[in-house]
Order: sequence, then C-alpha cells, then structure tokens
Amino acid sequence: MNTPNIYELLETVLEKDDRYSVQAYLFVREGLDHTVRKLEKPRHVSGQELLEGMREYALLEYGPIAKR
Repeated sequence: MNTPNIYELLETVLEKDDRYSVQAYLFVREGLDHTVRKLEKPRHVSGQELLEGMREYALLEYGPIAKR
C-alpha cells in the first residue's frame, strides 16, 4: 500500500475547503517542522511555542520582508 504524499493529502483537503492555498498549508507545516527541530526531546508544542517558531521561520525564510 502506498502512503500518500503531502500534495495528495492537501489536494483532498482543498477539494472540501479551498479557503487556503497549498502554499499556506506548506508554510504552516514548515513552521511546525522548524519549531520541533529546536526541541531537545520530541514532545507536543504549545500554541505559543508554535507561533514563536513560525515567526522565527518566516524571518529565516523571508528576511526583513517578514512582518514582525
């Protein structure tokens, strides 16, 4: 059995609700990945930690054009 890739999964999501673009979902996923990589041990992250990690990721990815 093949595991669907993220693009196949997002296609299914977008068929039901297309309010957000694929790029928006990927940005959130990449922000989460960035946040989790900073942890010493794997664990759940709080909403506050996720938002801070996404802010850091945006600054790394887009530099000064990312709004603070």
